[in-house]
Amino acid sequence: VLNFATNAKMYTLSWQAYFTMCFLNPFDDTTFSCGVRDVQLHSAETGALMGTVVGCLLAVLAALLPSCISALSRAQKMILEVVWCHGRLLEQLLNHGGTHMQEHTAVVFAEEVRGLHEQLGEIKNLLNSSWWECFDLGCAGRSRQLMS
Repeated sequence: VLNFATNAKMYTLSWQAYFTMCFLNPFDDTTFSCGVRDVQLHSAETGALMGTVVGCLLAVLAALLPSCISALSRAQKMILEVVWCHGRLLEQLLNHGGTHMQEHTAVVFAEEVRGLHEQLGEIKNLLNSSWWECFDLGCAGRSRQLMS
């Protein structure tokens, strides 16, 4: 017995059932090729084969992508960066004595805080658009809810 995944077995079984029903139905006008030398491009098995080949090629292409394009994972990476920058800003604030900053240092500090605020807005947009990735189920859903 070949060790195929259950999904692959069910897929082939569904096509076998389709072809068998087409063959057994006397009123069905589905055309099939007669052999390897008589392959018809508009026949039923050729369409199924081409659909399978295209699906396999898309699966290989998706596997070759460096990482999944996900708003949720991008939001998680951005939150880590924001938290790290926030900690660095707090450390700078404590090192400069808080209220006794020089004007130039305060301007730089305010600009960095504004940048963090913009990043938080972008994270909020990413999280609002990522609900469909996990439908708020499982670990990813809990993670998304905690970040929101």
